[in-house]
Amino acid sequence: FTHNIHTYRHTHKQKNYTIHPKYFHHTMHMLFIMRHGERADEGPLEEYKKIENHVDPHLTDLGKVQAYEAAETIKAQVDAAYKSKDLDSSKVKYMVVSSPFLRCI
Repeated sequence: FTHNIHTYRHTHKQKNYTIHPKYFHHTMHMLFIMRHGERADEGPLEEYKKIENHVDPHLTDLGKVQAYEAAETIKAQVDAAYKSKDLDSSKVKYMVVSSPFLRCI
């Protein structure tokens, strides 16, 4: 990504897109990095016994709660950030990059 006073260009697959700078004050970029919740192979013994694929263990019930709470925290932070700029957080576009492991999706 390159950014200067006049244009914003993103080159992807040999296509160049230019976005007029008037749109920058309506745009907010936020980055959140998180890990998965508690895995079955790191949780209680009864969860460990339920693992079907030891290369890709599922989340425990606690891990699912942790994932849900992380999502709620991210949404609250996005809402607060947008509110502080008088922007409508209901129009936020999210991009999620995730590992394909079950514990992550």
